[in-house]
Amino acid sequence: MLKGFVFLFMGLIALVLFQGEIALAGPMTEQPIATGDALEVPSEERVNWVRIWHLDNSTKKWTFWDSRSAYATVNTLTEVSLGQAYWIFIDQDQDRKPSLVFLGIEYKLSTGWNLVSTVVSSEPRSEQLIINAVAPLDGNVIRIWHFDNSTKKWTFWDSRPEYADVGSLRTIISDQIYWISVRENQAAVFFGTEYRFYVGWNLIPFGG
Repeated sequence: MLKGFVFLFMGLIALVLFQGEIALAGPMTEQPIATGDALEVPSEERVNWVRIWHLDNSTKKWTFWDSRSAYATVNTLTEVSLGQAYWIFIDQDQDRKPSLVFLGIEYKLSTGWNLVSTVVSSEPRSEQLIINAVAPLDGNVIRIWHFDNSTKKWTFWDSRPEYADVGSLRTIISDQIYWISVRENQAAVFFGTEYRFYVGWNLIPFGG
């Protein structure tokens, strides 16, 4: 059984969304878990290797974990936990959607990069027009990007007038992940939950 997880696309400043099939697959814990123990890929899924990346919004530092033995001594993402966003890269011989379990949650992801959320919420899914959704940031937001795992395409919205006619991101959805760039540190409430935003880019997994 292969154990592993995700890569985050660094050069692209962006806001992201997870579109995939997920289901609870086992017991979950709020305590951090060693990365190598948190992800399980059944051998019948024929996945070759997996890489995981995570961004610390406050420090802007990335850490990673790779399932291949050659990376065992250089992996920096030693623990993972619920309530976070992660990039998962899946290498396999066929372009299919294997099932894997991460932190007790089952995901169906595609070959290549996938942005996934480990936020677990019982609240119903909701959607808001982006101009209304960003109101809690009170003019502090600069740009938001979103990533579609299935198509591997990005969409964005920018608060500056010169981008008013070119943005392609229209709504914010409560169970998705977004890249959000802000001018100043700020706490803001989205979908009933408070989030901390730090100057620059923030990878935010909404849950509500």
